[in-house]
Amino acid sequence: MPVLRDAVEQQRAFIIKKLIKAGIFKQAELDTRTLTLTDLLSIYEKHLSRKE
Repeated sequence: MPVLRDAVEQQRAFIIKKLIKAGIFKQAELDTRTLTLTDLLSIYEKHLSRKE
C-alpha cells in the first residue's frame, strides 16, 4: 500500500504547488495539510473554471 499512499501524496503536493502559484493559498498556510486530495482538486477545478 505505500505505493498508493506515495502517489496520492505526490499528487497532493503537485496540486498544492499549483494553488500556491495561482495565489489561492499562501505557502505558509497549514490548511492545505488538512485538506483531502478531493478537496484540493475541487478548489483547483473551481479556479480553472473561473480562469476561462
